Amino acid sequence: MNNQANYKLTQAYEFIKKGDFSSTNRLLEDALEIELENEEVLFALKCRNYWGDVVEKASFLSMPFERGEHLIAHWKYFLKNVIENSDQVFEQTMYSIRKGIFTLALENYKQLLGDRHPLHKAEA
Repeated sequence: MNNQANYKLTQAYEFIKKGDFSSTNRLLEDALEIELENEEVLFALKCRNYWGDVVEKASFLSMPFERGEHLIAHWKYFLKNVIENSDQVFEQTMYSIRKGIFTLALENYKQLLGDRHPLHKAEA
């Protein structure tokens, strides 16, 4: 892989690990322009597109528990329907996405711990 494309991909992975999928668009597109047929960049872009939509839709849910559950449910769907149907899976991409999604879910669940309502604490 070209050093410049690899650098952009590595930067994108750092944003993804933090659950920031919106900041990765330009980085992945730049990496793809540098190496049009790079399978890892194509896979990362495919995954980013899926998760960008999921995270955006989760932000519209009103309750933190619902947002966390939404992310976990989509993780299961992602593994079963997206990953199983992919020709090639790249571990660094999967690790970054796994860390980002579960970090976001955990942040939502943590919000419930400070809630005074006993039912919300029990959900957490």
